[in-house]
Amino acid sequence: MKEGMFDLRGWESSAISASSESTRSPVLGLIWDKNLDTLEIDSESLEFDEREKITKRKILSLVSRVFDPIGFLAPVMIQPKILLQATWKTKESWDDEVNNEIKKNFLKWRKQFKYFKNIKIPRWLSVMKKSNLSIHTFVDANKTAYAACIFLRSESRVNEIR
Repeated sequence: MKEGMFDLRGWESSAISASSESTRSPVLGLIWDKNLDTLEIDSESLEFDEREKITKRKILSLVSRVFDPIGFLAPVMIQPKILLQATWKTKESWDDEVNNEIKKNFLKWRKQFKYFKNIKIPRWLSVMKKSNLSIHTFVDANKTAYAACIFLRSESRVNEIR
């Protein structure tokens, strides 16, 4: 690593012998639970005081806290990005409270945070030799957004589907 000029500052592993006290580590904007070997949304980074007024700056701040290069959170994060675009159309200043429609939709989106903790993405996929594999693709678009989803379906001989 040193020869390639990679400054390695730490090492994480799901191996019991290598694990430190913490069983959760930040990875690419997500949290890696080393005990379950799953990736989860870091919902704590999205916390804010709901008593504060909702402004263009507040929405941008919240959207900017999410680093998601893989796109796992795209279905969740598209709504506040669309709301942020709507605030730009109103031409209000950064610290003015947004209009009631944007505020209502933002708070509605915000209430879904409690479900984020239920999303657990396996870090790896184990495929048995005699599994039937299929790739499924979904694409959709409208005036404000577009999205694509591709997933691998694995069906084993014992009808275990992943």
